[in-house]
Amino acid sequence: MPALRVPSLAIIGGNDWITPVALTRGYAARLKAPAKRLVEFPRAGHYVHLDEPAAFQRAIREMFVGRG
Repeated sequence: MPALRVPSLAIIGGNDWITPVALTRGYAARLKAPAKRLVEFPRAGHYVHLDEPAAFQRAIREMFVGRG
């Protein structure tokens, strides 16, 4: 999907063993969206929401609610 009409938030773990980090970075760079953000958690794996739950929730709130 090359473009979205809604904001996009990509959250990736630096130690993700399922989704290649480089692939996610490349897709996020090429994606066209009204607002987009890529957040990387260097110490997290594929399940960022379990590895770093507070930071994961903060990233979502900052993107979609506008506060941390």
